[in-house]
Amino acid sequence: MNKNHLTLLAALALVGCKDKGDSGDVTDTSCTVETKAEYPIDGQPDAYYRADVEFSLSETDTSASVSLADSSGAAVSGTSSLNDDSDYVTFSPDAPLAPSTSYTATISSCDGETASITFTTSALGTAMTADPAGKTYVVDLAGGRFVKPAGVGDLIGGLLENAILIGVVSADTELEIRGAISTDESTEQDTCTPSLDDFPNADFSQAPYFEIPEGDVAISVAGFTVEINSMSISGSFAADASYFGGGTVSGELDARDLGPLLKGQVDDTSPEYLCSLLAGFGVSCVPCVSDNEPYCAELMVVDLIADEQSGELIEVELEDCHETCAASCENKECADAATFPVCN
Repeated sequence: MNKNHLTLLAALALVGCKDKGDSGDVTDTSCTVETKAEYPIDGQPDAYYRADVEFSLSETDTSASVSLADSSGAAVSGTSSLNDDSDYVTFSPDAPLAPSTSYTATISSCDGETASITFTTSALGTAMTADPAGKTYVVDLAGGRFVKPAGVGDLIGGLLENAILIGVVSADTELEIRGAISTDESTEQDTCTPSLDDFPNADFSQAPYFEIPEGDVAISVAGFTVEINSMSISGSFAADASYFGGGTVSGELDARDLGPLLKGQVDDTSPEYLCSLLAGFGVSCVPCVSDNEPYCAELMVVDLIADEQSGELIEVELEDCHETCAASCENKECADAATFPVCN
């Protein structure tokens, strides 16, 4: 499967401006801000047509803003915004960009100095010629870009052992979705774990773009089970339905689930202490959707590409009770285990 994700290291030019002292005279103090294109990078040929344009700054600059224009020079309407620290600028287009089209993004900083990058959107967004129904797609979180939790997301990504499997049962203006988890460090479905049949139908009214509403999913992190609460998934199918790109997974991680994972590595595994550790990375715990306790950290992974997996996703109703699950043979609650070939 495609695990390549974008190398976001396109540094732009240093820009400068002059500060005025209290007397009104120009001083020798210069304002130098190094700007870097985080997404897309300069010259990128396959930017996602529904993504924001993002730049980081080497220091605080409340004057920084980003604008976007198409290949004819016509301005693209949208909103430029700064983060709370004024060192990260995002331009959000008012409408999706056109597929397979070139654009120029310009960042203005230090009260007027500018630098530009050019990029081209991929073919994602082109009208579909194939039906995704009956297909299964592999979502590997470790292959995406962790936006949240900021500062520690990549560390979490490196510990993930499962992929999330998305099976499309039927497709119309909505997608009927079935989910599942892969076996550890594999893309094959774990038939010892019940499939996720309680996802609400996905909105497919803007095909090829889709949005799967929230659901809870348990994954394996370094051998421990961690739940992603209120997880939602979005993306856009390729015209031939062979993959979907621009994937975004969002949800929340509960510090109470992370305690067993960190046992022996930290002195205190209480959710209060773990939230204080996250605070050191600038990550704030917020009230959990499940019970409103202040122990959850937001999760957001973007730039995901999910390739098609051969075969349909299997519906599994019970844990450790499926004809291909060896653990069924030892499960006394699996009444049909004696008839399973794997147990004979």
